[in-house]
Amino acid sequence: MIGNLYSRSCPGKKALVLNRFMPGRRRAHVAVFIVLSCLFFQVPEALSFLRFGKGKLSAKHETFPVHLVVDFGSAGKQGYDSTLLAEKEMNAIEAVGQVYPILYGMACCSMREIVEINGVRIDPAENRWWKATLNGSTKFSPRKKKLKRGDRLEWHYIEETQ
Repeated sequence: MIGNLYSRSCPGKKALVLNRFMPGRRRAHVAVFIVLSCLFFQVPEALSFLRFGKGKLSAKHETFPVHLVVDFGSAGKQGYDSTLLAEKEMNAIEAVGQVYPILYGMACCSMREIVEINGVRIDPAENRWWKATLNGSTKFSPRKKKLKRGDRLEWHYIEETQ
């Protein structure tokens, strides 16, 4: 087992997959051993490769810049207008969720709409909604569309007139 304790973070060594069948505490001990072993052998980049996901030790995802704007409109809360680092395969809902607590699920017509961002809820009776635009277009699904480098994502709390 000792020969297999090196992860991808130690180049040239055997890879170890920490699977879901290994108890959590033991996985953590093995991961600490890997980091300390790699540091001992002067591989400082070892720390940048560690990430636990679905029971495996995997390489850290690459990130890219996305400009995010959140406008709370009539709710009166201070908005957000800045660049954030998004991971590959991230969608518009996950991006806003990096900045504010969100709630999505059953809303008016769909099970997958944004219901609330930072405590500001949609209100179908008053015709208040969260509207997303990506690079100036509303013709996309915030849940399905994956973000790309340089995208401009905007969330606006709007009140539609009838």
